[in-house]
Amino acid sequence: MKKYSDKLIGLVTLIIIAAIVYGVFAFFRWLFMGVIGLDAKVSAAIIAACTTVIASVVTVVYTQQKTKSREIDNSHRSEKAKIYKRFMDEVVVKVLKAKKEDKIDSPEFKKKLEEDFFSFTGDIIVWGSPNVILAYTEFRSSGTASENSEGSSRNILLKIDNLFQAMRKDLGNSNWGLNHGDLIKLFLTDPESFDKN
Repeated sequence: MKKYSDKLIGLVTLIIIAAIVYGVFAFFRWLFMGVIGLDAKVSAAIIAACTTVIASVVTVVYTQQKTKSREIDNSHRSEKAKIYKRFMDEVVVKVLKAKKEDKIDSPEFKKKLEEDFFSFTGDIIVWGSPNVILAYTEFRSSGTASENSEGSSRNILLKIDNLFQAMRKDLGNSNWGLNHGDLIKLFLTDPESFDKN
């Protein structure tokens, strides 16, 4: 019995939708034929007025959508800036200092770094743009900062630079004119050696 009632409800719904579509089509056909049957000057004025109304409605809807999107972006920007700054201070700067002081292999440093990464990963999932998340994932998968080979260290630094550029873009800053590696070189004590490699 339930099977038949479901089919009946589906059929009635389909008939109602078809009737609504036909009614809307018939109304617009009647309206169009009425406008065409009028004097040319009157129909031109009606068409111009309808076009103006439609254009105005579309413009208002688009403007409201853009304003809402801008308000959301502005409300998130300050939180993102805090998170990205914290990543620079607590992860990048600490790693570079620890590497310089040969403390990067200590168990305490590794434990603290792991905690920082877990914390930042949670924040990035909530607040980061897709480009930031992709750049962060690429950086995390490129290896650890304690690898000894010069090439892998440079590769990791370039991945960090990609992440910095994605963060800047997410905050609304331009990266125009910046070369690959320019941002990470700001953290290095000997940026010329980075260019030589």
